[in-house]
Amino acid sequence: MVCTCLIVACALMYVPVKNYYTAVRDQAKAEMALEVVTTRNAALIEDVALLTSEAGMEDRARDQYGWVKQGENAVTVVGLSEGGEPSAAEILRTVTLNDIKAPETWYSPVLDPLFGYENE
Repeated sequence: MVCTCLIVACALMYVPVKNYYTAVRDQAKAEMALEVVTTRNAALIEDVALLTSEAGMEDRARDQYGWVKQGENAVTVVGLSEGGEPSAAEILRTVTLNDIKAPETWYSPVLDPLFGYENE
């Protein structure tokens, strides 16, 4: 009798618990997306601030397009690495919101399949 009551209770609670779990995982995914977008916006604001200065525009024209001023000579050096890390804007330019997944937790490997959560 007790086992039957437990089975019925679990069956009745499955859908509400599944909906709650899905909502929690979706919220975690949305928080990750917000963090990515916030970081990208900060990097873009920094990029805009750099490009509003005369020196910033010259640097971008030299680096990206190879432009030189009149009377200057362009020289390309190969084999040297810049040694610096790519900027946040360069990294995040390749990340789309569809690439973001809900963070892995200690319980997600068990509960994701149990509740049929697709971490897309």
